[in-house]
Amino acid sequence: MIRGVVLGSFLLFGLSLPLLHAALPEVIREFGWRYTATGGLLATGAGAYLLTAYAAGMVCQRFGPKRVLIGGLLCQAAGFGLFGVSPVLGHNMMLYALVGVGHGAVELAANYSIVQIERGGKTRLMNFMHAVFAVGAVATPLGVSAALATAAGWRLAFRALAGLFAVAGLSAAEVSFTGIERPVGPDRPRRTARPARLGLLILLFAMLLAYVGSEMGLSAWIAEYYVRVLGTTKPLAAKMVSLLWGGILVGRFAVAWLYHGRRHGLLLLGLTVTTAVAMPLAMVCRSALLAANLFFIAGLGYSAVYPTVISVVGRHFRRGQSMAIAMVSAGGGVGSLAGQFAIGAVADRFDLLAGLGVAAGLNVVMVLLAVGIIVAIRRPPRRVPRSHTDRNGQRAPTPSRQGR
Repeated sequence: MIRGVVLGSFLLFGLSLPLLHAALPEVIREFGWRYTATGGLLATGAGAYLLTAYAAGMVCQRFGPKRVLIGGLLCQAAGFGLFGVSPVLGHNMMLYALVGVGHGAVELAANYSIVQIERGGKTRLMNFMHAVFAVGAVATPLGVSAALATAAGWRLAFRALAGLFAVAGLSAAEVSFTGIERPVGPDRPRRTARPARLGLLILLFAMLLAYVGSEMGLSAWIAEYYVRVLGTTKPLAAKMVSLLWGGILVGRFAVAWLYHGRRHGLLLLGLTVTTAVAMPLAMVCRSALLAANLFFIAGLGYSAVYPTVISVVGRHFRRGQSMAIAMVSAGGGVGSLAGQFAIGAVADRFDLLAGLGVAAGLNVVMVLLAVGIIVAIRRPPRRVPRSHTDRNGQRAPTPSRQGR
């Protein structure tokens, strides 16, 4: 039952994430927002996500993931339910910040729950959960494309999703999270592994920063790219968001069911190289169909980066998991905030093609970080000598074995 609640919540998370992305061309033109202002709106949601993802780690550690999950679902219900009621940018920023709070809470609670259920560095359930997320991300832009043909327009999709979040939040309150309500064992990092694992934690933080910055930046602006640069219709442009997430979906299911190894670093390297090659090729061609195929391949490369990084945390940080997951997830929040805003700002200063170049540059950074993660995983953690206590209660260094 717990798995069903977590997977269902992550499906809704996937439905919600590209919702504004698919409707962005219509929203920009209806409200008359500039690219920089729109990037600021997207960054506001990402900033709220960033703060919440870190704070939720402490709340989850103290109170368990259930309350965090319910709060996140209800926040998104309120944010999407009221978004667009007023054309004032500031009002919508506050509402999208509420959505970001919900995103951070749901993601942290779901990832932590799966790590507790699936121990020992296994990745199948984690990859499956993120594949379910991608199912939602594929479906939403198609729904937005259909909603644009109705009198209610894009608002219909927003209100419908708000209702689903409200129902999910109330339903989750009736489910028991027995077994994962509190962290198992002392939730503190091991002193013996701290120096080496800290370096790995920084690399994982940076990987999610670059990955989410690139992925969310492309997802947020690909529809506008098709309208402005390639000259397609808005409903077709919304479907291109689905195509990108379709590549992510196919890749996540493929990794979940076909890859059973634990060589996480090599998997990350293969994925990041795929994206780093495919995305620049998509940007230089002027055929909407060929670009769509290349963006799909880029989605395949994005696919399993996030679940693989979280699985590395689950394997190498046996204690302090909730805080380690929160810290790494916060890297994704930084990337989402910086990436989406930077693309909008560069697009306003130059053009949208140059803006997407920011995402392409982050893909190259991901390749370099994947190499660093491979090295960090293979390097054994340095052991810190333990100390003992003498008869007076004073700590003394461990006696040397020499001379025994």
